[in-house]
Amino acid sequence: MFPALSPSARTTAFFLALAAVVSVVLRFIYEQQVTSETPSEIVWRLARFFTILTNLLVAMTFFVAAFRRDGIGTSWV
Repeated sequence: MFPALSPSARTTAFFLALAAVVSVVLRFIYEQQVTSETPSEIVWRLARFFTILTNLLVAMTFFVAAFRRDGIGTSWV
């Protein structure tokens, strides 16, 4: 469906994916400092938020777009 991405598009996709991952990691670190919960409890609580799950899905999709040579297939859309 989508042709191969240009190098600048790959770079942009990589940095957007990195920003999505960093936002989730920073939220996890913040939750660790504020609460006295175990890491597994924090992960379970964060997994209940649609925005956290969406950030992870965006990160996965953009990492695939950044690193695949043939772009994104129709199964990703």
